[in-house]
Amino acid sequence: MGDTDSIKECFVIMPITDRSPYEEGHFKIVYDHLIKPACALAGFAPIRSDEIKNTNFIVKDILTRLLNSPMAICDLSGQNPNVLFELGIRQSFNKPVTIIKDLITPRIFDIDGLRCLDYNESLRVDQINSSIKLIADTLKNTYELRDNLENSLIHSLSVKPAKLLNDQVLSNDTTVLLNSINTLKNQFDSLKFALTNQYNVTEIPLKELSPEEMNCLNIPVQRTLDGGLIRWLKNPDGSLRRIIVSDRINPVISVEKDCNDQK
Repeated sequence: MGDTDSIKECFVIMPITDRSPYEEGHFKIVYDHLIKPACALAGFAPIRSDEIKNTNFIVKDILTRLLNSPMAICDLSGQNPNVLFELGIRQSFNKPVTIIKDLITPRIFDIDGLRCLDYNESLRVDQINSSIKLIADTLKNTYELRDNLENSLIHSLSVKPAKLLNDQVLSNDTTVLLNSINTLKNQFDSLKFALTNQYNVTEIPLKELSPEEMNCLNIPVQRTLDGGLIRWLKNPDGSLRRIIVSDRINPVISVEKDCNDQK
């Protein structure tokens, strides 16, 4: 793209919230110091879903940008389900997208055939500039070859891309429902993250529990958000331990010290 070309939008598909093993604020740093500079260098104006303003129908706006933004970049770091879902939509319509991920995220088998650029998640100053340049070059190249995309599932499968009917629009009722579902999911994810990170967690085999502890496991107290069982044990010193019974073939439990000593 030449300097005289108008700046085109690049929709950024990436994790918004930070989950283990990433520290709080990690993906904002990735966005601000890696993705945004790369987009600017390539001549694109990046926009992320949390930057969308003045709309009551966020899901509808995200879908619109997935389908209509001239360019997109997708960060698969952490294998976030929402990110994979949005990438699938973009790919099904054979829209240009540059895929990146950090070094600690393994490649995903189902899309392993697609080109994916790796970057160092530490964002070291001696490496980030070369990563910015590589991503920028790939963004420009992908956009310029948008009519003959080889880095595409549609191309790999030799199938026709999906198409929207010209008169097909989402009703307000549908967009309100989609937005409500998205809001509930975000609240669920935030609550689950908060509960998970409120405790100091270690895992031990079920067989290593004492008979007294095993006896306490017979009385369920509450359930985890994903359906697991939580029991409380009182230690000899009066403090409490929260035990989550794992639903695994080889039972393992998480024994967590309650930091607040509250049931």
